[in-house]
Amino acid sequence: MDVVGARPAGTGPLLLDVAEVAAALGVGRTFVYGLLARGELESCKLGSRTKVPPASVRAYVARLLAEQEAERAEVAESLARRRRR
Repeated sequence: MDVVGARPAGTGPLLLDVAEVAAALGVGRTFVYGLLARGELESCKLGSRTKVPPASVRAYVARLLAEQEAERAEVAESLARRRRR
């Protein structure tokens, strides 16, 4: 599925506006602007409007999941080492 709505991937909009990204992630627009400022999401300008490719949103979510999985694995390994002592 695409980031917004129930359309199959590839048939959705080519670019999302900040409000659509915020709704898809369940956060506010200010948070999305922060992600953009830190370079965590790619964007482009169409006139005065900031647009975000849906692939950038999917990549961001994938990075978040991977980082959190790595952190969980690190904590589990640390706990296992403590138990062996």
